[in-house]
Amino acid sequence: MEWTSDWIRVWFFPRTNIPSSITSGAPNITEFGIPRANFEMVALNETANCTIDQRFAHHQVIFDTTLCGAWAGEPSKLSPETPQTYSHIP
Repeated sequence: MEWTSDWIRVWFFPRTNIPSSITSGAPNITEFGIPRANFEMVALNETANCTIDQRFAHHQVIFDTTLCGAWAGEPSKLSPETPQTYSHIP
């Protein structure tokens, strides 16, 4: 995720395709491709001076990682349609 005064952008990478700059601890967004979400402030006219900072100052971003409507790791909550191919690590 990248949060600046002009935009909030979110990328997703499968575990098998994480950019090397992330795994090396120095993320480089030029390697990431097109973001999955791009919330960019666009001025409606020359006098409009809206920024992400003004409109999202008191917001937090929360990534919900639940699976099939239940907390991940609760096999009793998975529906029959959900593939049950995970391993539970206590």
